[in-house]
Amino acid sequence: MKKTFFTLTIIILFFLLYGELFAQTVKKIDDIWVPGPGGKNIKQPRYENSCIFSEDLAQSVWQKKWGYIDLTGKFVIAPQYEECGAFINGIARVKLNKKWGYIDKKEKAIIEFKFDNAQDFSEGMAVVYENGKCGFIDTTGKYFFQGTIEEARNYKYGLAPVKIGGKWGYYDKNGKLAIENKFDYAHPFGFSKGKYASVKFNGKWEYIDRTGAIRKDLGFKDVPPPPPAPKTDIKKH
Repeated sequence: MKKTFFTLTIIILFFLLYGELFAQTVKKIDDIWVPGPGGKNIKQPRYENSCIFSEDLAQSVWQKKWGYIDLTGKFVIAPQYEECGAFINGIARVKLNKKWGYIDKKEKAIIEFKFDNAQDFSEGMAVVYENGKCGFIDTTGKYFFQGTIEEARNYKYGLAPVKIGGKWGYYDKNGKLAIENKFDYAHPFGFSKGKYASVKFNGKWEYIDRTGAIRKDLGFKDVPPPPPAPKTDIKKH
């Protein structure tokens, strides 16, 4: 009898203390237009302290913890994470107790929290850093490409920029070298539906095609600078 009473007391206290998390909403600021299916723009709500929606969920912070809200602004995954990424094909990266892992929309951990840093999934693969090493995992958490990789960006159009020996090159989904590691920096392929990528070569920004050839004939101007490198907690040696 005492055990039952104790259990009921704990349950009641839990909902009194934490139940508001599940009903907590964030203030809507306005509506924004984002790319939708078929190339058409669609309207989505934007909330205070929140990111852009992906798969009807958006990262949102409350009391310095991150969770996910639905399109009404209600938390459907309680704010409890130190950082988190967008849901992509039902999977999101989240950081808990200083380690990254991956969850599904039911908040189930599908890949354990063991990574020092992790990127969003792209084309079924994600870049992760573990114990000072960089590699690629699939959606089951299994490594399929790991070795002497120093840094990497996610796959786009079947190729991923990978830094080995201080230089960037491109590798295919079998982990085979597709374009020689000779660039100072390399972006994922993306221009003209994956035909071209921007790279830094001998101190200058250029465009290359999928053979690795520099294409000065394309007439592109104002090659963008690289985005900030993915933040890691790994000390480089």
